[in-house]
Amino acid sequence: MVIKKIGVFTVLWLVLLLSGCATSYYSRGHKALEDERYTDAIRELKQAVAEQPKNIPAIRDLGIAVYGKGNANLALRLLNIARLRVPEDPVTTYYIGRIYEDAGDYDKAIEMYKNYVNLSPLNPFRQEIENRLIALARQQMLKNLRDMLTREDQLGAATLPDNAVAVLYFLNLNKAEALTPLQKGITEMLITDLSQVSQLTLVERAKLQLLMQEMGLGMSGLVNETTTPRLGKLLGVSRIVHGGMVQLSDKQIRLNAGFTDLKNKTSSYPVTITGSLNDLFKLEKDLVFKILDDMTIQLTPDERKAIEKPPTRNLLAFMYYCKALDQEDRGQFEQAAANYNAALKKDPAFIPAGQGVERVKAYSQFKAKPPLPSLAVVNAKGRRSGGGSARAAGRSSANQKRAALQQRSPAGLSIGSRLERTALNVNAGFIPGIQSREAITEDNTTSFGAASPIQIRVPIPVKQ
Repeated sequence: MVIKKIGVFTVLWLVLLLSGCATSYYSRGHKALEDERYTDAIRELKQAVAEQPKNIPAIRDLGIAVYGKGNANLALRLLNIARLRVPEDPVTTYYIGRIYEDAGDYDKAIEMYKNYVNLSPLNPFRQEIENRLIALARQQMLKNLRDMLTREDQLGAATLPDNAVAVLYFLNLNKAEALTPLQKGITEMLITDLSQVSQLTLVERAKLQLLMQEMGLGMSGLVNETTTPRLGKLLGVSRIVHGGMVQLSDKQIRLNAGFTDLKNKTSSYPVTITGSLNDLFKLEKDLVFKILDDMTIQLTPDERKAIEKPPTRNLLAFMYYCKALDQEDRGQFEQAAANYNAALKKDPAFIPAGQGVERVKAYSQFKAKPPLPSLAVVNAKGRRSGGGSARAAGRSSANQKRAALQQRSPAGLSIGSRLERTALNVNAGFIPGIQSREAITEDNTTSFGAASPIQIRVPIPVKQ
């Protein structure tokens, strides 16, 4: 009986001892990881995982430490194990995204970063990741275009979707200096308005610009009759809208536009609109409706109403915006930011100008491989951990942003209808603006403290 009691006490003592060792291993490893002492962290966390193979925090931290030492493959395996068990942990999500980004897999990186932003509405690091998402969307777009160029001889018009449309830059037909800034601005307005139509999918202007740069095309290159079908195939569209501008006098302007159907090899007769430069926004709307009529597209009342709303009623604000677009394309981000802000000063409700400010900020800060942030930064105070107060705060922040934007909008402008529908109708690669990046809150009751049994075996190298 005494021997049996001793045996029981011995077993309990060993269990407590091992549990204490595992806890101390993890605590020391976690502290080393926070201090970015990756070698020390790996040593301690290996022991923690060896003692408790289902210690998910230790597996996650080991993955981060291994990544800090440069072993991305093993780090990704470890982090995926942790994410399988706790899919809503923002820290795991961020580092997986970072590994994908370093590997050039921008699609997966963007997916992970979006999840991180949604899971961390109160973390200050969230803003940096939001800016990174804007820049990575551009990088992914450029990567896709380069891939298309390498496979250009395999592309055919027969497979192009019927509802996909690209708008080329409007040409300054009589080389009037005053019209030059409008070439990109008019195109941007047409894309925005046509994207209100649910039957159409628009290619964003940024994608056209990047493709032209890769092809070495200037504005004059758009006149070449062989260029239009080539651009259509590379952009993946069956219809291309093209047009030009003519300055008739100091105050008069003429806009003309038509479209080419690449699949049927037909072109529409040019539509011409003439009027005062002061009525530019009305002229552009009239042009859009005539283009849609030629496409035989029937608009719903809501679509027509959305198209009729101008992004601004201030012509000077729009001219600043047009100039900023060109500077952004040239990589002159500081000058572009100044002109976007000048546009906002003239019209604080000019939302596309605010989006431009966010874009050039993201582009100017973009680094191909920024320094790896510390665990403390990624997991800063305020990240969502499943508590009701954090979720409520996230919802409150989102509601405040939405209310502020709606208050700034021109009379009758609905963020939820016009701009959100625009985003839905613009194809992959669309760069989100301010209003599309509100906090998304979801119920999250999972935490690292959950005590569900799990068996994990990870081959961990012994040598450093």
